[in-house]
Amino acid sequence: MRNLFLIVLFSFQFSSFAQNIKIYEKPPVFPGCKNETIDNLATCFNQKLNESIFENFKIPQEVTAANYQGDVKILFEVDKHGSISVLYVDAIYETLKEEARRVFAALPQV
Repeated sequence: MRNLFLIVLFSFQFSSFAQNIKIYEKPPVFPGCKNETIDNLATCFNQKLNESIFENFKIPQEVTAANYQGDVKILFEVDKHGSISVLYVDAIYETLKEEARRVFAALPQV
């Protein structure tokens, strides 16, 4: 019991010394965000990314016909050269997945 208490105590202590990633990483700079301060870069990136997705995403006909209301989950990364690559897409319809990949492939280099 005493060993268990010590393990729990140390795990809480070590977690309090974890890195804060925000401090050590600069967010990607989307075109149109170049004049923003470091503090506003992440917000600007998210805003410009959302605008680009909403402007270019076309809902497939089969999804509209089914009156589907749900999510498309996309995991992507931006490499050190500014290329955006999709790692994972999840949606009920395959056409939604394809459209999400198409929209992300059309995004500009950041």
